[in-house]
Amino acid sequence: MDNYVRNVGGVPPYGYSWNTGVLEINKWERNILLLVFKYALNDNLSPHKISQLLNEYKLNSSRKGKMWTYKTVSYLFAPKRIEFYSGYADNKRGNWEPIITTEMAAELIRKKIVTTSGKRPHLHKYLLTGIGRTICGYCGGNITSVLDKTKHGVNRYYYCSTRSTYGINHCSESKTFPMARIDEIILNTIDAQIRNITEIKKWTSVFYKKRDKQIKLKLDILDKKINTSLKDTTNAKSSSSSIKSRNKISDLIAQKEKLVDEKLDYYNFAQLTGSQIERLSLNKQKELVIACIEHIQLFNDKIIIDFPFVIDNAGRSSITKAY
Repeated sequence: MDNYVRNVGGVPPYGYSWNTGVLEINKWERNILLLVFKYALNDNLSPHKISQLLNEYKLNSSRKGKMWTYKTVSYLFAPKRIEFYSGYADNKRGNWEPIITTEMAAELIRKKIVTTSGKRPHLHKYLLTGIGRTICGYCGGNITSVLDKTKHGVNRYYYCSTRSTYGINHCSESKTFPMARIDEIILNTIDAQIRNITEIKKWTSVFYKKRDKQIKLKLDILDKKINTSLKDTTNAKSSSSSIKSRNKISDLIAQKEKLVDEKLDYYNFAQLTGSQIERLSLNKQKELVIACIEHIQLFNDKIIIDFPFVIDNAGRSSITKAY
């Protein structure tokens, strides 16, 4: 996957540092960021009050020890910056490590914290833009929206920004996607999942049991490999052999931690508490999409929707809808 912010110079976004041209988390700044967002979400503090507290506690930025101001704090709440901290740039997943979850990002954007200009930040006015879930099915480019005003009225479309930015040669297949029809399909699909939530929970539970069984087998294999490598380290006759064995152990432990995280990753069905979706505000509908859908691919004649849970007794987690 491309790194959408790869660079070897310039000032990195607050919370990150450059490491050989790639972004990595700056732990000091990350902790301050999380504190700032906690103050806004849990304590309902304004950027002005947050800046006062940060300076009072001497939590200056690590960058030349600068003091916080209303503007520097407000800038952290700009929607584009919040999306970046959740691991997205222009609705595309980046390969830098996120600092906050997509759920926290959605809550911060919904909160409408003022930006440096003192104005309310721009909110995406359409269901599938600004949620980091929707891509062009042909090229993987992010999906944006457009209004087409004619003498007969206003038409609204989604379209592939790769094609519009770089030309038809970069995405020759995609066209404009009818917004109203696609939004209707998405909301009706979510509504169907909520109405069938009892069965979906059963199917997903069966899937988890099978997955956890497979993970346990893989973990057992890794444990055996780790024990073997530990013996190799003990019996190593040279420093290079010992280093090689230790590196192998580190890699195996990393694989094991990844599997353990996967085993502990269960979908929280409590998020799907909605009925009469069409009556919800746009922001609430967006939150429901973020909670319910993992991935959306748009094609000229169909939509492919991936869910973070199983949707039928065949173990599928995706559905294709024609329009």
